[in-house]
Order: sequence, then structure tokens, then C-alpha cells
Amino acid sequence: MKHPNIIMVFPDQLQHDALHFRGKMPSVTPNLDAFARESAVMENCMSNHPICSPFRAMMLTSRYGIHTGVVGNCRTGTREHGCYLKKSEVCLTDVLRECGYDVGYIGKWHLDPPEVSHLPFTEGYREDGKIWDSYTLPQRRHGINFWHGYGCCDHHKEPHYWHNEAKPEEVIHPGKWSVEHETDVAVDYILNRDGVRDEENPFMLFVAHNPPHPPYDEVPEKYAELYKDKTPEELLASPCYHVWEEGAAAEMFSGNRSNGTAERAVRDYLGALTGVDENFGRILQAIEDKGIHDDTIVIFTSDHGDLMGSHDMTGKGPWYRDSFNIPFIVRYPGKVAPSNPRTVMGAVDMMPTILGLAGLEEKIPHTAEGRNRSGCMLTGVEDEEADALYFGFGRYRARGLKTGKYTFVSLQNYADDETFVLYDDEKDYYQLEDISEKEPGVTALLKERLEKRLAEIGDNWRD
Repeated sequence: MKHPNIIMVFPDQLQHDALHFRGKMPSVTPNLDAFARESAVMENCMSNHPICSPFRAMMLTSRYGIHTGVVGNCRTGTREHGCYLKKSEVCLTDVLRECGYDVGYIGKWHLDPPEVSHLPFTEGYREDGKIWDSYTLPQRRHGINFWHGYGCCDHHKEPHYWHNEAKPEEVIHPGKWSVEHETDVAVDYILNRDGVRDEENPFMLFVAHNPPHPPYDEVPEKYAELYKDKTPEELLASPCYHVWEEGAAAEMFSGNRSNGTAERAVRDYLGALTGVDENFGRILQAIEDKGIHDDTIVIFTSDHGDLMGSHDMTGKGPWYRDSFNIPFIVRYPGKVAPSNPRTVMGAVDMMPTILGLAGLEEKIPHTAEGRNRSGCMLTGVEDEEADALYFGFGRYRARGLKTGKYTFVSLQNYADDETFVLYDDEKDYYQLEDISEKEPGVTALLKERLEKRLAEIGDNWRD
């Protein structure tokens, strides 16, 4: 039996509710809107630690950052503490290669430690004095046998890549907007031009765009122009726009304060999203042209959102919906019916879920800490007990839990002072009212449930 092909497209920092079909923002995403009508749209997929590298490590390994060591972004300053994907980890890509898949990866990786000797060929030092970009050695690619990627470079209009076995000095500068170039490579891979993969094998292709990640203004003008006639207020269009809460959240995420960034950036942000949508349409067309529509699982997701003015913040990291909640949209013709499952899942559940969708549930490694959530898509049977953990690090240690109804967070500073945040997501979609003090019984129950879940994974976060 030949297993299905799998294509996973995941732009960086894409807020779920920014997609037009969500009905929240006046974005232009016709291809994704049509795709969603053919797919299961997971309503409660969460980025357990809504930052780039932690998400990517959890998505690939199905293990929490406290165990992989990826508890922050991979760069100098964190590499010295082991914050990078280890060669010893068992990744989704390793499992698929063992199952006979060709595995391709295109775009942003952001999981390796930067190496100073590679500095002349990477992005170089940033203004913070750190090196973020990295060359990924072939032996660190976890079974990926087609590679067209880079570490972490935010020059969207002047990107660079290493192709397959290229040495550090053999870096490629295509001179195109990164999303367009990566889609060119993806289309060639899907159509198998020049025989880049074995037609006898199924394949999984990751397409990891960086936009709409900042810098927001590195987007082709033709896309940003689509939004020129709307005011920032019309584009942001959220009841929690400019709503700022004082307290622990404000102290923990003071660097996320918008200070006008959202108003200045929203046209470019949505423009980049429209560019992603247009190029996603090219990938869908390549699937049709190759004649593999019925044999291919297509997944569209993101590593975390962008608050873009919500709660008067931008960026990612906080537990608020526009940072924490991510798209996870799955099309699998004849297997997954169009639906809106409400089963909660997290980044750590993605590997088991993808293997479950592909009929490879028995290949889920024993190291996986996530759960297979494919059942709600394949059979329509929801798991009402499913939840997703939230992790935050900074001035406060934060741990949280997303259930079907609530978002609950416990914050503790290093003086062991503890505060709580609780939102009823069913009654208060935009999380405008913290009800932790108004509902002490619910707060106590969720605190107990959270502590039990943390004990299950061995997170001694209070130490």
C-alpha cells in the first residue's frame, strides 16, 4: 500500500483570524478561503510556546521544549545553553524516511546553532549583536533528502538558501521575494522536474515561508497596495484592538507593546498574507497538474500568530488568542470531510496527528509526548477532554492550559508570588475580561488540572 503524499505549508507569524474566511479581518485570501471549504479547519490548534524555534522543535519531535532544550529562539546567546535541535532527537522527518518517504524541506529552518566560521555566508550579526542565521549541516537534517533552506534570515526581498549538498560558501541569492522563490522550488519538486525525487515513493514536502513575519515592509508593493484605501482601524477591526491590561501580563510582555506598530504595519502584514495566498494557489495548482489531488494530504498552518494590535500588542509570545491560536487546515480528499473540529490540539500533537492521517499511527515513536488528534478529522468524533499546554518564559514563569472552553494561565515570579488569568473563550472570544477572581471555583479546578498535566510530562516548573 502506498501511503499518501503530504504537503505542509507554514508561513511564519500568521494570525489565524487574519484569514479572510474567518470573518474577522478584511484580508484578501481567495485561495485559502476555497481550500478551507474543502478541508477540516481545526478551531483550537494552539502553538504551545508561541515563538519560532520552540514551535518548530515541538512540531518535528512531538516533545516539549523543556526536554529538547529548545525553550527560546536558536541564536548565539542561547546556543551555549543547548537551545537547538539535537541530532539525537527522533523527528517526523526521520520516521517518514524510515517509512519510505522522500522528504523535502524548503525555506526557514531556525533550529540549528549558528557557527561563527559560517558568518561570511549568512545574514551576519544583527543589531542586537547576535547571530541568528545558520547553515544546516547535511548530518543535522533528520532524514530530509531534498533541502533548499536557510537558518533564520529576515531579508524577505533578498533571501539566501543552501541547496542540497551545497557547502556554506555555495550560498544562493535568487533575487526574488522569498515566498515567490520558495514556491518556484516547491512547484518544481511537486511536478518532479529533473527527477528530484523517486516517483515510486510517497513524499512529504515542507514549505516554510518567513513572511508575514517582520520586517513587515519587506513585501512586494502590489500586495500592500490592495489595502491602501482602508484605514488601520478598518483593517485591524477587533474589539480587543488597543485594549491594554495592566498587571503581570503587561510586565511579562512589555516588549510587545504596539506603540503604533500595528497601525503602521497592518497594510504590509495583510499584503504579505495575500502574497502567501497567491503562491499557495500555485502549489495547489501544481498538485492538480501532477494528477495527485486525491493522493495528497495538504496542511496549512503557522508556528504562531501575531497580535497585530490586539490588546495593544504586536508580535508573539503571549497567551492571547491572536498569538496562541494558529491555523491547522487539512485537506485529504475522500478521507477528511469539510468540517470545523473543536478538539483542542497543540504543536506537540502535530507529528502524531500527521502520522495518524497518513495511516502510520503504529510508527509514532515512543518518545512522542503529543497525542494523535486525527480522529476528529477522519471520523468526526470529537475529543472533548483534549487540551493544550502553554509555556512562557521571562520576568514571570508562565504555564497555562487551553481547554475547549477556557484559557487558563498561572504566572509565578521568582519571589514565588502567583497570579492567575482565566478567560471564557466561548462567551468572550476576544478575551476582554479576566474572570479568574470572579470564578474562583473554575480557577481552582483548572489549576489542579494544569498541575496534573505538568506532572505527567515531568515539568517541575516551580523549582
